[in-house]
Formats: sequence, C-alpha cells, structure tokens
Amino acid sequence: MVRIREAADLLLDRKDGASVHSLGDLRRRVALGLPKKSLREVAKHIMQAGSSMRLVHQIVPKSTYQRQEKLSPHASDVTARLALTFATATYVLGSEESARHFFHQPHPMLDGATPLEASLTDLGAREVESLLWRIFYGTTS
Repeated sequence: MVRIREAADLLLDRKDGASVHSLGDLRRRVALGLPKKSLREVAKHIMQAGSSMRLVHQIVPKSTYQRQEKLSPHASDVTARLALTFATATYVLGSEESARHFFHQPHPMLDGATPLEASLTDLGAREVESLLWRIFYGTTS
C-alpha cells in the first residue's frame, strides 16, 4: 500500500499536491523536476530539528541547490522516494516522531544501515518498505 496522498502532501504545496492522485501522477511530476522546496520540506520532516539542510546537500550539492529553482529528475526521484518511504513509516508506526526515530536507527534487517541511508537508493527503499509492512503485519522474522 503506497501512501501517495501523504507523500504528495510532503512534496508539493496544497494546489500542486491536489493534482496528484496516483503513482503515475507523481511519476510525471518527478520527471519534470520537483520544486527545490520539496526536498527541503521532506528533509524537515525526516531529520532532527536543525539538521535538514545536511540531508538536502547530501542529495543536491549546496552550490547546485542555491543556483537552481527546480530539482533535476534524479534529485526529484530521490526526494519522492524519501517522501513515500517516510509516509509509509508514519502510517505504519503511527506518528511522524516514531517514523523519524525509526529512520535514524541502524536496523539489523538492513545490514546495520539506517532506513534513511537505505532509502537513498531504489532497492534500499524497497527493503525499508518491505520491513515496514512486515512490522505492520507482525511478520518481521
């Protein structure tokens, strides 16, 4: 179960987010390049207070981020992936605070990586989402 609506709320302002109803809608927006504020907003939700720009600059170098108004399709894809994974974690774990804690703790089912580190790649995000659904359904072994 992909949390499209919740991810769109993290990624886009109310007007733009209202037009996202499916993964296809989100994919098309990502291909055009998301506004750079999308990355900043997602990072603010995921990171501890005051450290969101560290994640932003891990995905987009500082000079590039300052120069561009829109994210590249690749940076948009990473941003959307993080938003989708974080929205799923929030749903499964019941709150943003719990999801944030989960995202920053090394997990043995991710070979000791944090869910945040794993979610920076497509395959890692799939692993994190699989782990979350296993937690949700009580089948983590």
